[in-house]
Amino acid sequence: MDRWFRAEVQSATGRLPRSRVEVFGAHCDSVSVFEFFHPSVPGLVGPSQLPGTRFTIDYGKRLVATDSSTASDIGPPFEAFPLVRSPRHPLFILTCAQLQGEDTLVEIDTGKSRTTIHRSLVEAWGLRVTDQGAEVGTVPLGSWRWTVGSARVVDTSGISVDLPAEIALGIGSDVLRDFVLSVDYRSGHLWLAPRN
Repeated sequence: MDRWFRAEVQSATGRLPRSRVEVFGAHCDSVSVFEFFHPSVPGLVGPSQLPGTRFTIDYGKRLVATDSSTASDIGPPFEAFPLVRSPRHPLFILTCAQLQGEDTLVEIDTGKSRTTIHRSLVEAWGLRVTDQGAEVGTVPLGSWRWTVGSARVVDTSGISVDLPAEIALGIGSDVLRDFVLSVDYRSGHLWLAPRN
């Protein structure tokens, strides 16, 4: 399928076929791989809809893999980021990032089709706002960079309660389609790599 996922359907003594799945070069018997096809739903796969405690999404290939085992370090080209846990929303995928010279929280929102920005930051950072949203520009996360042409302006203060800071950006599938991401809630990590 691609270099991150490889699934081979094999015959199991004439019964239902069984899958042998290879993820990041390791054979996994407990992994389930799903495909999502409908073009009008490019990225609305929220973590609450996924079984297990670990998942990997490749929007470009329209693949989702889930598992309940704990991941070891995935390694290059993936970069690991520690998750910031929300006591009120334990399935949020939150991590820290430096935006506009400030330490901020970024949400990787697998259930969001469009990237959002917290309204207080639009004015504080002097961002230009058009009918399409706020022009954010380049967003760095670790060594990776991506461009957000426009982000919908929202108020994240309600979902940011009990967090060390308000959520600055909610990265949606409009940006995530250029990356493969893997989340492991047990180990408390997010891994990102650009799609080739």
